[in-house]
Amino acid sequence: MKHIFKKLTEKDKKLSKILESDTNCIFHKKEKFTANQHYLSLCREIIGQQLSVKAAKSIWNKFVKGIKSNKKLIEKIQSIKIEDHKLHGLSRNKLTFLKELSENFINKKINFNKFDQMENEEIINHLITIKGIGRWTAEMFLIFSMKRLDVFSVDDLGLRKAVIKLYKLKNDDREKILKISLKWKPYRSIVSWYLWRALD
Repeated sequence: MKHIFKKLTEKDKKLSKILESDTNCIFHKKEKFTANQHYLSLCREIIGQQLSVKAAKSIWNKFVKGIKSNKKLIEKIQSIKIEDHKLHGLSRNKLTFLKELSENFINKKINFNKFDQMENEEIINHLITIKGIGRWTAEMFLIFSMKRLDVFSVDDLGLRKAVIKLYKLKNDDREKILKISLKWKPYRSIVSWYLWRALD
């Protein structure tokens, strides 16, 4: 990571304030996710939509407590009646989206095994055809599950807040924030991780 930090700070000196060695950074870990783990990751991203990291983690941990396989998780999702969504800490829409994702996974309409050969935009365009998965969710999947190095989600409020703070911007100007992020190519995912951490 040191050589990446060096390249990034040479391009953008402001990053020296947030970039430092941290073994918790997901990009230190080299493990490759399986198709089953990708399914699990997307479920988690759906549950975490429009929630703080803390709230999303709490709901997720309760939802999967005692579940040790995708099969069991799918069975649980399919067995919950839509009208019982609140009993599981979910909105009606999120439970609907989880059911939709599970159906697509069971019917192999999502082929995670092909994702390694696909470009980021191809994966995003494939995922957003599934009800409940928008661009933000697909981008989080690319960062946290696929470990793609060059993803920047301008739709993420936390990232925009961190950039506004670091660069002392006067307003939430998405075009300007995107332009700033181009300086970090091809490592925008890594910078995003450190921006989130700095904001926390």
